[in-house]
Amino acid sequence: MPYGIIALRNRDPFALPSVTHAGPALPFVTRKRPRALWISPLRPYLPGMASHALRLLLVDDDPTTTLALGAGLEHQGAIRVHAAASGEEALEAFERATWDAVATDLMMPGIDGIELIRQLRALDPSIPLFLFTGSASIRKAVEGIQAGATDFLPKPVDAEAFHILLHKAVDERMMMEEVALERMRRS
Repeated sequence: MPYGIIALRNRDPFALPSVTHAGPALPFVTRKRPRALWISPLRPYLPGMASHALRLLLVDDDPTTTLALGAGLEHQGAIRVHAAASGEEALEAFERATWDAVATDLMMPGIDGIELIRQLRALDPSIPLFLFTGSASIRKAVEGIQAGATDFLPKPVDAEAFHILLHKAVDERMMMEEVALERMRRS
């Protein structure tokens, strides 16, 4: 029997389709969610972490990657993933809603990942932006970081490690915003 049969039961417009399968249990495919206060098997909830489910805009022209990474991240808990298939679609989604972070593929038709990072950085200078690619090179990594990416990840992206990076980046953003608010109150 084939694995990864997609069941389109999208009740939440910001969630990826749920994944069902016929066969042995896959590690990221489950209906049971971890408790809200347990973010990862490697890292329990720490003070300063976002108290709400993080909203991640995941941009990749390969639906298999967005489905697998999105399901892996959502399985880790406390993340809601919205998938966009192109840079143009991502810009529209970014302007329509509030996001805690954005992760994009480097190589896409139309607006590529680096150009998308530049445009998103201009719209929101403090949002965590992650760039990932299957053809990792040092030159592209440096170009992505110079464009404003928070981090550069090779494909296939390890959902558990990315989950930790994502929460760390969002925590840093929240802390910086709190410091800025405190400075404004004191002045």
